[in-house]
Amino acid sequence: MLTPETQFVLICSRTELTNEIISHLESIAVENLNWRKILSLSAYHGTAPLLYQALNNLNFNQGIIPETILINLKNLYYANLGRTTKLWHKFCQIYDAFKKQNIELIPLKGIILGRFLYHNPALRPIYADIDILIKERDLAVATQELIKIGYTPKADKAGPTKTFINFTKDRLIVELHQIFLPFWLNRIKTESLWERAEIQVMDKREIKVLSIEDQVLTLSLQMRHDWPYFRLFRLCDINELLSQYKDCLDWGYLLKAAKEYRLQATLYFSLYLCQQLLSASLPEDIFHKFSSPFIKLKLLPLFSRKELELLSNSDLKYGARRKTDALFKALLNDSLIDCLKIALHNKIFKRSRPIYS
Repeated sequence: MLTPETQFVLICSRTELTNEIISHLESIAVENLNWRKILSLSAYHGTAPLLYQALNNLNFNQGIIPETILINLKNLYYANLGRTTKLWHKFCQIYDAFKKQNIELIPLKGIILGRFLYHNPALRPIYADIDILIKERDLAVATQELIKIGYTPKADKAGPTKTFINFTKDRLIVELHQIFLPFWLNRIKTESLWERAEIQVMDKREIKVLSIEDQVLTLSLQMRHDWPYFRLFRLCDINELLSQYKDCLDWGYLLKAAKEYRLQATLYFSLYLCQQLLSASLPEDIFHKFSSPFIKLKLLPLFSRKELELLSNSDLKYGARRKTDALFKALLNDSLIDCLKIALHNKIFKRSRPIYS
């Protein structure tokens, strides 16, 4: 069972708050909540800016929330706005330099999501770097262009699994990718990503971005790549895509691509967590359309419910998640034998319900 503080953070972790959600939040806020815990959880999971925005939309006695909590949330909000604005300016410099040389690029993850998905760069944190997908044929020219505008290639260990090159400038890291993730994990055809990419106009620039369906797939894969360092903002990205584009999302392509790339369990897990944690609006029969082994689809909910217990504690380190890590890898690596062993060990499966509806 999730704590009231965790539920409050989850409900606030979205860009749009309906009247029903606002009323629910106002009723919860009347209770004796641990606001320091709420601040700690939202800061750890990268959703503090969303929490700050949500609190500004609520209509209740402001004395309920300690002033120090509001100040901290406000500081996190504007600090994130300053950082993401600076990174976007740097990205635009790179985009302009590449365009002069006819180098195609696709910005990945945080640098683009804050603009075209959250519509407010303050709401989506960028913790590490700027990720850019380019074509292998353009790598040499792109490297020279980055060097011209002051970036220095980072001396990384070379190897067959190397899929990107790091460049640094004033503590900023830019990663040029030729494929989305390392070879051992990436199953998505990069050519397909380029073919399905769409144009978004931002700051008078025509910027190529991944299609909505490919965003869902790649972000689900990114969650798997990050495991066991799960943070809620990754799931918020997927939930926003599902919420904002529910009327035009091509579920047929999404399920077909997941099957072709052997990412059915990965996609299923992401969608299931979105439904359980963030009450994502999904087609009623979507989970029945996955053709993964039945035993696996019963184990994923069991695993996710155990993981929810860890979600409530932002102080947990890698060691605390190691027990669930083996189960997660077995499920998402299509290891049916391992799944059966885990099923026998757990014995009983319970039907899950959404955390908030």
